[in-house]
Amino acid sequence: MSAKTSLVWTGVIFLLHTLGLALLFVPMTGLFNSQPVIEQDWGLHFHHLKSMEAFWSQDGRLWGYNPLFMAGYPSNTIQDLSIKLFEVLALLLSVLKLDVTQAFKLTAFMATAAVPWMMFFAARNLFTREPPVPLVATVLGTAYWWDAYPREMFFSGMIGFPLSAYFSLVIISLFYRIVRAERDLTPAHWGWLAAAIVLLPLHLQTVLILAPAAAGIPLPQVIGMDRGRRIGVLLGQSDLALASFYAPRR
Repeated sequence: MSAKTSLVWTGVIFLLHTLGLALLFVPMTGLFNSQPVIEQDWGLHFHHLKSMEAFWSQDGRLWGYNPLFMAGYPSNTIQDLSIKLFEVLALLLSVLKLDVTQAFKLTAFMATAAVPWMMFFAARNLFTREPPVPLVATVLGTAYWWDAYPREMFFSGMIGFPLSAYFSLVIISLFYRIVRAERDLTPAHWGWLAAAIVLLPLHLQTVLILAPAAAGIPLPQVIGMDRGRRIGVLLGQSDLALASFYAPRR
């Protein structure tokens, strides 16, 4: 299979995934209008979003004292950390005359729709000479989203962590390319820098997912492990980190 064919099929998977994601909104127009989704955690997210909008319009700050929530205490400091990236993006997009609620839904939707591409580019960074591998990774990663916990979390409004788990694979793959690079500055360096800016606002636990893999990537380089085993170690460490967060808790 050629790299071009793999890219085309990934595009098809992306379109199907995006369509399926849009169909989760009933009616589908709910994705585009300015009405909030009130299912489970979504309602809490929209409350914090509106309070952030009020703080910004009144004082030019993203935080403040909110007497309308939990009898009143400082809001938007450490509250709802898994959604801060989308809150800030929604506020920025309001400059384009979009309602913040509408912008919030659209940014969360588009980020989740990008799951197939995250898998594709992460796998391509790790397996540059094997064109079928990115497509296989895309299929498996997208199927996992629909068949496992991430879809349920999206429905419940827990958006940040599933995305951070997928996004972590992209960051790990960029770090892997940086370690193997012969030049001091490559596109992987710039990509990693951009990803690092998004990392913490997306979800703080991403750091814990990344730490084992980031610590292990340079080690095989030192001990002379071959490429296949090196990637195996990397993926094994990542799987352990992901499993530790997805494991059922009581």
